[in-house]
Amino acid sequence: MLDRKGTSLLLEAEERSKDLILKSQLESEKERAAKLKSVNDEWTKKKRDFEYEIQSKNNKLIKLQKDIGNQEELLVQKKETFNKREKQIEEREQELTKKQTFLLEKEHELQDAINVQNKRLSELAMIDAEDAKNMLMENLVKSAKTESATFIEKIRTEAMETAMEQGRKILFNAMEKLTEEKISDNSLIFITLKSDELKGRIIGREGRNIKAFQSITGVDITIDETPETVMLSCFDPIRREMARLTLERILSDGIIHPAVIEQQFNDIVNTFDDYLNKLGEEAAIAVDVKRLHPSVVKKIGMMRFLSTYGQNLLEHSKEVARIAGVLAAEVKIDSKLARRAGLLHDIGKVIKNQEESHALEGKHFMSDFDEHQDVLNAIGAHHGEIPKTCLIADLVVFANEISASRTHVRGAVFANGEVKRLQSLEEIARSFPGVVKSYAIDSGRQLRIIVDSNTVTDIETTLLANQISQKISDVAKFSGKIKVSVVRETQSVVVAQGR
Repeated sequence: MLDRKGTSLLLEAEERSKDLILKSQLESEKERAAKLKSVNDEWTKKKRDFEYEIQSKNNKLIKLQKDIGNQEELLVQKKETFNKREKQIEEREQELTKKQTFLLEKEHELQDAINVQNKRLSELAMIDAEDAKNMLMENLVKSAKTESATFIEKIRTEAMETAMEQGRKILFNAMEKLTEEKISDNSLIFITLKSDELKGRIIGREGRNIKAFQSITGVDITIDETPETVMLSCFDPIRREMARLTLERILSDGIIHPAVIEQQFNDIVNTFDDYLNKLGEEAAIAVDVKRLHPSVVKKIGMMRFLSTYGQNLLEHSKEVARIAGVLAAEVKIDSKLARRAGLLHDIGKVIKNQEESHALEGKHFMSDFDEHQDVLNAIGAHHGEIPKTCLIADLVVFANEISASRTHVRGAVFANGEVKRLQSLEEIARSFPGVVKSYAIDSGRQLRIIVDSNTVTDIETTLLANQISQKISDVAKFSGKIKVSVVRETQSVVVAQGR
């Protein structure tokens, strides 16, 4: 029983001992944790203080760098200001040097003048009063002559400058009031068709329609591969125009037959004088010219079918009328008479069997219709064959020269005519191997060439175009540009076999 009690006390003591140890360990852990927390808090505080100090120093450093940058910029500005002032000082020094040199030169000139004057005074002291008086009068006369000559030359120069300036203003104002008009090409006539099917109808069965057309009108009609286009050509512009009107009329009616062609052509011939009168009236209205004799109106209409150095005669005459009228208005003279003289100045060119120059022939023709004397003089004198007696004649000459010099209305002119020029272009193209056909179209501004696809490849077409254009540039005479187009066509034919 005592042993059991002792054992119980021993166990109890051990439990207490363990509790004390555990309690001691817990207190030790708490104390250690508290110390660790205290150390961490202190380290965190020091770290925060250190970071704050670093940030503060960085801010100070940034501010210091900014201040240094501002100071550097200020120094640069001060340097630029200093350089400018230095340059200004140098320029002032140079200017002062020039002024000093100028003053020295003037001082020398003044001294020379004083010396001359002293010499003259010495000479005058040795002559009597009468000689001195004569010498003074001679000097005054010379001085007056010199001054008057200088004054006259100044007035003449100013007058010339004023006249030139006024002339430029008048011409500029005149040109500003004019409008550009397209000048039609009279060498060939191209008729546009609604479709290429009409080409077959124009040709007719076995070519009877085209043969009849050419026989009746006396005009050649060319039908080629140019899309929806046929060409009329003839040396006689009147016949060519009659053929154009005939072709357009039968195409409009839709009936193409030799008998119809002959009937329509005869109608055109019988009414062609009315057509000429209409063209003449329209031209006169266009330039505001009135009260013209019917015979004169008809002659004006005939101008539509003539050309002068490649320029349509009627359009040229209308242009001269407009220019002369505007110039007349600028210089305050009768613009109506100026326009009238401009329109009629080349009327002598439409008179057949001329015995004189066209200017004199036109003057004599218009004198039969009680024309104004200024207009007659302008017509007869516009090539200098008779003296000009009025200002309108001068204006017509000037307007004629302006119209003749405008490059956009003048084409190339050759001895054998425009047709020969186009034919020569086609012959140049056909002289190259592989060329099957060639067509000069658009008044010779384009050359369309068809090549044999069996002998000329696609790559060779570009080389061929360059060779042809180079030969045209070397051989032919033309103005402007000619577009050379080489066409190579191929066809693939496959036959489907039936079963």
